[in-house]
Amino acid sequence: MEIQQLENEFGVNVIITPKGKRKKSKNYSRNNKIYVDNCYTIQILRNLIGHILLKRKYKILYPIIVGIPLFTNKLLDKIFHRKWSQTERVKWLYSRWPENEADQLWNVNRNEKKSLLRSRLQRIDRPKRKILRKTHKA
Repeated sequence: MEIQQLENEFGVNVIITPKGKRKKSKNYSRNNKIYVDNCYTIQILRNLIGHILLKRKYKILYPIIVGIPLFTNKLLDKIFHRKWSQTERVKWLYSRWPENEADQLWNVNRNEKKSLLRSRLQRIDRPKRKILRKTHKA
């Protein structure tokens, strides 16, 4: 129901894609289309609508003004936060600009019972299996 309202109100198309071989979900917006996997939440849709509103606000400068800081934040997270728990990493990333501005544009409340943070943690924070390699002695 809310997907149809979002499509009508903002003139966007929401495309639900099957989850691929990757364990991580891949949700993104391109032009006026929002691509989400089948594990999406309303907060994810609202965040992506916020990014579409940022694109409309900054127009041709969006890749420079928003894209570079977003890429930098994700790169810093991968380099310096390896020892952090997934909860801390998600909190850090979504507290930084431009993610927090995209949330504010569409009133994403990350403290709700079914927040984006919790929904991501349910999918990501699973115990990982260790693969033991057998060493052969000659």
